Amino acid sequence: MEYRNKLALGGVCLALMLSGCSDNDSSRSSVSAVVKVGHEDIDAALVRSIAVQESGLPAVDAEGRLSPSASYVTNDEGRVSVSVPSDEIQLFRVLGRVEKTESDIDPTRRLCQWVAGCGETPFAQWYPVTTELDWRSVVRDLSRDETIRVTPLTDLAAELAFERQYLGSVEDGTGAWVASGYYTDYSVEQSISQLSRLFGILNVQTSAPADLTDPASWDGSDAVANQDKLRYGAIIAALQGMAFDNPNILAELRQQLVEHDGQLRTSGDGVTLVSVYQAAIANLNQLSDLTERAVQYRNAVVTALQEDIVALQQMGELTAVNPASVTELLGGDLEDFTLGLARTKAFVQRLQNLEGQFFEEGYRPQLDAYLEQMKALGDEHADNLDAVVQAFIQTQELYVACHADAAQCSTDGRDWPWLQSVDGFDGEVLRLNGGAIEVAQKPADINATDDDDEPAQSQAIDVLIKGQYQQGDLRFVVDHFYENDDSDEPIESPAGVRLYYNQASAGVQPGNEVIAYELRWPDFQLYDVTDLETAQETEVSGSYILFLRGVKDPQNPDSERRFNIDSVILNGRISDVVSDDDDDDDEKSVISLTASAVNADEFYPAKRFASFNGFFTPHGGEGYEKGSVVADLVQYQLGSEIIAGQEVEYLDFIVRGGDAERYRFYPTVERTDDKDRDNDDDRNETYLTHDREVCDLVESDDGWQVDTCQPKVRALEPRDRDDLLNDLWKAGVLSRVQVPGRGIYFIDWPAEQGADQCLQLAPIADSGVMSGTLYEPMVLGLNSLRFSTELDLEYGISGEPRTLLSASVTANTLEDYSVSVALSHDYNSVSGSDLLVGAGGSLDRIIVSYATNRTFDIRGSLAVYQDGVDLTLADGEVDNIDSELSLVGVQDRELTPLPYRYVIDDDGNYDRCVIANQAEFDTTTQLEDMVFNLNFRDTVYGQVRNENGVWVVRYIDGTFETLM
Repeated sequence: MEYRNKLALGGVCLALMLSGCSDNDSSRSSVSAVVKVGHEDIDAALVRSIAVQESGLPAVDAEGRLSPSASYVTNDEGRVSVSVPSDEIQLFRVLGRVEKTESDIDPTRRLCQWVAGCGETPFAQWYPVTTELDWRSVVRDLSRDETIRVTPLTDLAAELAFERQYLGSVEDGTGAWVASGYYTDYSVEQSISQLSRLFGILNVQTSAPADLTDPASWDGSDAVANQDKLRYGAIIAALQGMAFDNPNILAELRQQLVEHDGQLRTSGDGVTLVSVYQAAIANLNQLSDLTERAVQYRNAVVTALQEDIVALQQMGELTAVNPASVTELLGGDLEDFTLGLARTKAFVQRLQNLEGQFFEEGYRPQLDAYLEQMKALGDEHADNLDAVVQAFIQTQELYVACHADAAQCSTDGRDWPWLQSVDGFDGEVLRLNGGAIEVAQKPADINATDDDDEPAQSQAIDVLIKGQYQQGDLRFVVDHFYENDDSDEPIESPAGVRLYYNQASAGVQPGNEVIAYELRWPDFQLYDVTDLETAQETEVSGSYILFLRGVKDPQNPDSERRFNIDSVILNGRISDVVSDDDDDDDEKSVISLTASAVNADEFYPAKRFASFNGFFTPHGGEGYEKGSVVADLVQYQLGSEIIAGQEVEYLDFIVRGGDAERYRFYPTVERTDDKDRDNDDDRNETYLTHDREVCDLVESDDGWQVDTCQPKVRALEPRDRDDLLNDLWKAGVLSRVQVPGRGIYFIDWPAEQGADQCLQLAPIADSGVMSGTLYEPMVLGLNSLRFSTELDLEYGISGEPRTLLSASVTANTLEDYSVSVALSHDYNSVSGSDLLVGAGGSLDRIIVSYATNRTFDIRGSLAVYQDGVDLTLADGEVDNIDSELSLVGVQDRELTPLPYRYVIDDDGNYDRCVIANQAEFDTTTQLEDMVFNLNFRDTVYGQVRNENGVWVVRYIDGTFETLM
């Protein structure tokens, strides 16, 4: 039977087991600080706090959108209190939002600081701001109760800090700006210094911009501080006023800073530093009703700006400003950074011989010998193991045959080398090979929620198998797992093959179809009998479950049932003594593996039993290859119906061989806030809502009818049918449809470009039929896998260290996956769930991860931790410290054309903007293009990239070295 051959491949996991054995993270405290926005005049703005990770990159999701760790809303003084990790880099982003009374969202407002008026809004009056407000500020090592500003100038500094870094002398700050693409402590401080010097502000991040509408706030006795405040406030006000004629003014300044390496244009067309100063002067000169001292401050600032204009006009087209020296910027922190950089370089040198320095002296030869022994054992017995598994399955077949026909209950006609004799069958118990194997049955307890552990009937029947098999020199012993590990106690987990049927029964059903199989070894042993009492003695023991799910072709219910590998669970142990007592061994390894296939219930394999080596192969068959077109795959119908007295519009969307659904769009309704949901004590205000509903359709003689509906979803905003159809199209619901057993098809809907340069669904007819192109064929795969193995070897020293290898994999296809692997050595404890990592005072650890399942980029990382290593610095000094280095790489997919991007909408949220109406997008990425940011003990000190075929480390002080 084909079954016995294919199910036998379940033994591959054990074969792999036989051959495959071939931090001190410091806790972070938080501090409370204050963020103030603009002239302290931005009311009800959304402030998002985003962590800058150890890679120097802001935290983002798989779509590349910034992921805030916390969000706040400013009061009418533009102020929020925040809590952030100390000694870290943090990014703050300020966004505007529209009013939504039903959600208790006030409109973001800004005071007009432009004396001539902000559009229709007079000077000193509030006006709404939404998408035009998008400012950032990036800070490092915030102190408790420190105040940080977010203004257009800190936004420019944040842009410069990420895109450029100033490399130069630590002593005098001479050097040049170079491209980076990540934040460092250096670049954050340098960018603040650069923008402060460019605009003549003491510090754009800590100085307080004067509120021009409130002269009393800057009419103080400290002339220096108040003139600095007024200059800062005047420049921001100038940008505010200029933005009404040029909404892209801030974007243009960002571009200038990056293109010109930290410099701004002084003259020429468009926005220049001179034009900003001129606008600031003009606005200041229009201020009235000032006190005598305020006039003095205003005049002093105007004079200084005029002098700056003259100087700028004489220097050329670009400014020529450098940041303060690193010594000045970092102050007392400089020594730590300098030492950290020296240690980083020393550890990089050490890691170039990591293979020879990761393990303790004398351990590696013992490890290599052990792995070689395990590999040889696996190679020698791989075929024998498959034969043992096959014999186990054949035992189940023989038992079912005995129940079907007593004449078949014999060795006659069975060319099975393992079967020596049928000793007896009394209708329930089958004994084989002189009593070495015993087979019985009982209904399986598959309902874990009831109290009945011994059901009289069940849809699953356990063919109970225990005993001993031998193939060549390989002996396999299997038994049930008993309560209290005592064979005189009841069976807790049965050994054998569990057969699943459509109907419940008290025993096997020879005439009925099996809908699933489960191979169960709750307590097994494997060993080579010729190695007993020799140096090569090795035992593999543990538990193993392999579940095969039966499935019919989703597109053909009359097809034969075939079986996919649904899940695998292995908990094993390899020891150097064949014994029932685990304390007898000196060397051992423990292995745990779990794996599952998410689409095992849909994928229809080409053969009756899918094999392990068939994973990640697409569905075979003509018409189901990538690029094949199915005519009339989708039909749709627009219509309306009356529900509870309301006229409700709908879209019927029917996929041939897939889902058939009705999307209902309820009309916009004005509701009264009689429950005061926004807590403003006003129960008479109104707000607009609309409801959506998705219903399943079934086909009848009268056409498609609604069967069941999901709960309604209420949105607190007005939307019409066209808006909702466009929402479904942008989200891919209408354009990317999944057909069970086949894959995902692209539906080419008509699209047109809107005023925002984003594509939107064009007007469609009331009904239609559309074809689909298969661009992602369904594949079968173990989509989720967790694996770990722990080695405990004896190699002649006291307190031998253990070694732990752990891996976690999730995969949709061979090209779309995420994998993490951790190797821990000489640890005291283990933590984690998906990925197990060691910890302890003597720990050595390597963690590698790589993810291609992101939309716009590929990410990979390498983290190495070693306790108390000797680092030889450049001056010959030796440091013995715990060392932890990580490389985090990001590789842009360079999709051509870009499928979509995200824009900030008037709610301050991301909105998808579709750019290309097509299924797939070309990419030319390769590993050599990935750039890795280098972090040593939580500080970014450089970058690693491939340059002309050689990997080069470029440090933040301008030095570099190649990696051999």
